[in-house]
Amino acid sequence: MALFRVCVIASAPFIVTSLYGCNGKAIAVYCDVDTDCGAGESCVADHSCIASSGSTSDGGNSDPLTCENYCLLMDMNCQGDNLEYRTHDVCLDICDNYIRLQPSGHYAYPSDTPDGNDSLGCRLWHAHAAQEDPAMHCRNAGPLGGDYCGGPCGPFCQIVLSYCTVDHWVTTGIIQERDGGVYPYEGGISECDWVCGTGDAFSYLRGAGDLVDPNGMMIQSGNTLNCRLWHLETAIEDSQPVPLCLHTAAVSATCR
Repeated sequence: MALFRVCVIASAPFIVTSLYGCNGKAIAVYCDVDTDCGAGESCVADHSCIASSGSTSDGGNSDPLTCENYCLLMDMNCQGDNLEYRTHDVCLDICDNYIRLQPSGHYAYPSDTPDGNDSLGCRLWHAHAAQEDPAMHCRNAGPLGGDYCGGPCGPFCQIVLSYCTVDHWVTTGIIQERDGGVYPYEGGISECDWVCGTGDAFSYLRGAGDLVDPNGMMIQSGNTLNCRLWHLETAIEDSQPVPLCLHTAAVSATCR
């Protein structure tokens, strides 16, 4: 049984002891694989052992089709050069308010093959696969869905719409500073899809992780979709739609 694990959250490594998973949750037994657990138990994403209960429509209790399970897997398997979410809370926020709302089936890993739709089920499968090959699977498991889970432009435009509007920020108690919201594409989803899809306004860097360049630096500038995703996640993390949502526009003051 493993006695400790090095976790990397937003490129900052720290060590957790045998009593804690990567999310800092106290657990009775630390595990890496099912054989670390007792009879009739399975090892789940936060390195705790739970009772196995067989297969259900959401994959069973050992692998539930939930945002918490998905984000714990992303915390474990997609960090460092393969980073997709700035923080665990940003992952939960995007998942709860966008990803989980898309129609989704559960795909058991590794036996099933996901259908490639923009869904939580597809991302969860790739989040599992990222344990073996993060460079291949983390982008597909991330918020944009990479090239195998409905992305990248469709999810990007929908997530921007989900957060960069008056309705969202009024609902969450943030005072709006610009009449009509801060949605940076005046033509709505169709304009965003067209601008992103043509590749003429900005490019998409298909590296290991959507937020990290080949030199291991966070992509905070440059005329790319990756830079726009970084500022979108920062807007969500900091509850700061102005000016950060405006940085996701086709013509951006920072992503240029």
